[in-house]
Amino acid sequence: FVSIADAVTRSKCRSRPLARWNLPLFGLVGAAARLSYRLAATNAIVCMHARLFGKARMSTQSRLPANAEDGVHYRPMEARDLDQAWGLSLDQHWPHRPIDWENALALGEGIVAECDGQVVGSALRWRWDATHATVGLIIVSEHMRGRRVGSALTSQLLDDLDGYTVSLHATEEGRGLYERLGFVRTGEIRQHQGIASPAPLIALGDGWRLRPYDRSDDEALFAFDTRARGWSRPSLLRMCLDPAESVMVLDHGGELSGYAV
Repeated sequence: FVSIADAVTRSKCRSRPLARWNLPLFGLVGAAARLSYRLAATNAIVCMHARLFGKARMSTQSRLPANAEDGVHYRPMEARDLDQAWGLSLDQHWPHRPIDWENALALGEGIVAECDGQVVGSALRWRWDATHATVGLIIVSEHMRGRRVGSALTSQLLDDLDGYTVSLHATEEGRGLYERLGFVRTGEIRQHQGIASPAPLIALGDGWRLRPYDRSDDEALFAFDTRARGWSRPSLLRMCLDPAESVMVLDHGGELSGYAV
């Protein structure tokens, strides 16, 4: 979880390929961090967003009833579903832990697809303010693909979001689904996962300082994150900051210019 001002030059981290994965794994390495890593995965992830209006989605919704005729039932996600939902992410080699699923549901709301008593699909959404929302953790079991379960899950997530700008991160495999639902590509990010190892300190230029975070940084850090993301998400930041093993802040001339958790 790293956010750095555009003006800061990224550090060159030593890397050595270990393995290649087909799906995104998380963990970012930023400038001025005392960290090197052996590269385990690097994936290009497409950033997408849509501005939603009910009339524009009406035809899609009418083709996707809440309970499909093929035996798939859609209902709100509950805490009892989290273990099976975690299993879906494990099947895709995603690195989420059970606590990550618990936190995701605590911050938002989800839908599951159920067939023969088993959770075969998941999707969650988070409303950050009155105009911005994100969706994610949209997963469908391999054996259920091709039955439009992903379309049904995503369409139902978008209910009640009329007037919102909705953002998501998509793999190339899922990009077509989201484009059909009205999302457009806005950029690309790269996600990395690696094994951390000690590294020499990185020299900083005049006026730059890397230091531990403390609570007095909250106002500046939250404002910085809002500028970087385009919307405010204090509940997520609080959930990440409070239990974190380490949080570092990068500042220049006393102004916060980046942070890493």
